[in-house]
Amino acid sequence: MPLSSSLHGRTALVTGATSGLGLATARALAHHGAHVLIAARTVERGDAAVAHIREANPDAQLTVVASDLSTLAGVRTLAQAVALAHPRLDVLVNNAGVVRAHRHETADGFEWTFAVNHLAPFLLTRLLLPTLGSRGRVVVVTSDAHRDVSLALDDLQSLQAYDPLVAYRRSKLANILFAWTLARRAPELSVFAVAPGIVATDIVREAPGALQAAWAARGKPAREAARTIVLAAGEASLAGTTMRYFSEGREIAPSAESCDEALGDRLWDASALLTGTPASPVALTE
Repeated sequence: MPLSSSLHGRTALVTGATSGLGLATARALAHHGAHVLIAARTVERGDAAVAHIREANPDAQLTVVASDLSTLAGVRTLAQAVALAHPRLDVLVNNAGVVRAHRHETADGFEWTFAVNHLAPFLLTRLLLPTLGSRGRVVVVTSDAHRDVSLALDDLQSLQAYDPLVAYRRSKLANILFAWTLARRAPELSVFAVAPGIVATDIVREAPGALQAAWAARGKPAREAARTIVLAAGEASLAGTTMRYFSEGREIAPSAESCDEALGDRLWDASALLTGTPASPVALTE
């Protein structure tokens, strides 16, 4: 389903926008007229993404913002750069995600999957809330795989045991818990969670071979998977609504655990502690 209106005059930040699903999302948003901020680990990767998009759309409005989302300092750098250059941000697409075959820790000492997939969007979103204002949209890219696990609040860092798929699924459950808690605490925003399905990208390049093979066999093209994200980011009929979950183009209900308000509040408090931020207010001004 195409968007019912143009995105001209709107600014959207897409994390993980240099390849796969994020690049396809950035390309589609730019096609619909948005000024797209491409969050990239390096300027070189960002410039390559810009060149790729402009091959098909020479007039695309694109800006590269380089930062490493695996570190809290990198998240803060990205938020500061966006806020300084763009006083108004209309859409934030938290897309960046990883799957690691073995347990690794970031420079901050956090398990990598949890840090990139959950802590980074938690902190980035809160830092950018003043820029998003009262009509902004936050799109959190998650997965239907969140239904298969429970969140272990006493082992968010997977210290007791590490399985790459379990760590990924828990991070996707954390994504929805965060999104719904944000929607409750910042009702002026439109907050959507999107599960694009299995996508033929390199996100599982470090995962066990069996998972890579299954992913490749079942994965859909990134351009197709990005459509639901773009709809959540820009569809006019969704304005003024919040707490909606879309899976592969359809609005459905997420798991019961992902909607548990008490669990969401506990995860919020734990995430605030880990990121060295206060649990309230919702928006951060650091």
